Amino acid sequence: MELVAKLLEATAQVLGEVGLQATSTNKIAARAGVAIGSIYQYFPNKQALIDALLDDRLHRLAALTATQMHAMSATSYPEAAEAILRAAIAFCEAEPELTALLAARTAMPRPGSRDRELYQRGHDIARAYLLAHANDLALDDIELAATISTRVVGNFAPWIALSVTDDRDRERFIAEVVRMLSDWIGWGPRSTQVSG
Repeated sequence: MELVAKLLEATAQVLGEVGLQATSTNKIAARAGVAIGSIYQYFPNKQALIDALLDDRLHRLAALTATQMHAMSATSYPEAAEAILRAAIAFCEAEPELTALLAARTAMPRPGSRDRELYQRGHDIARAYLLAHANDLALDDIELAATISTRVVGNFAPWIALSVTDDRDRERFIAEVVRMLSDWIGWGPRSTQVSG
């Protein structure tokens, strides 16, 4: 619905300008150019609006992840990991105030929650990539690898986006996260893996 989308974007703009505490339904209505009653037709309060906005952004992030991983399906794990990490960082940088709320909400998704469903979509995308490249991986547990890959990117991307301001430091952190994941995943043909 067009009005709901307008209200969500107005909520994102107000949040970005004044922060969570100063955000109000009056400010959101003014930004959207609608009467306050228009908000209450769809949302009972500010928290419901923010929850709907976070749902929207989580869906966008899931779609971005799916698109990025599809585009990287034929590339090496290090290249795919770096691309998805950089895309997630850019997504987080676009709306810093929302990123902090999203990170808090998705850190521990409750079973059965919408957050959990969206996290599962990201996990499934990572698992599909890992399964498609199983011959190049030194992994016994694809599920565990998908979980850890998803969690590492999901936790480092917001932190890098919001906390690492020096470009050289940022590049170093990105390179180290990719190296850490790639080494752990065991990227490379199994025939070249040296067993101890």
